[in-house]
Amino acid sequence: MNRCDAMQAFARVVTTRSFTKAADTLPVNKTSLTQLIQLLGARTGKALPYAMQRGAERMDVQGRHVFWFDDGNAYLAAALAGLGIAWLPDHMARLHLARGALLPLFDDSQLELTPLYLAYPPNRHVSAKLRAFIDWVVALMAQHAPVVSLR
Repeated sequence: MNRCDAMQAFARVVTTRSFTKAADTLPVNKTSLTQLIQLLGARTGKALPYAMQRGAERMDVQGRHVFWFDDGNAYLAAALAGLGIAWLPDHMARLHLARGALLPLFDDSQLELTPLYLAYPPNRHVSAKLRAFIDWVVALMAQHAPVVSLR
């Protein structure tokens, strides 16, 4: 998508108030649309609202930010330095929560799950090295960031 298409996609998300509804009307899937909007947010320096889900209740939260990170480790370091509130994945926060370095907020709320993809050419045979890497990533994610149900 070019920049104009990206802005139109953003406008569709705003007008439908839903990534799912917007993706249904655009030539992209929901995951690609989410990533596209995140990239737009990073380019503009404007934080997009988080959709917090608690059971059937949904609330969009638009925070004010001083820092903007596109790196999870920098985000974690800022939270550990006491620079503000951070919404971290469980696998990144777990150890620091146990040590008392971080305090949990909104324990009963979740963000939408973010998928992780490994991309490689589909027309090629998967080499032993690539297969070993894929298996390693799958095992690592299963150990440190297991998929949890939103229900």
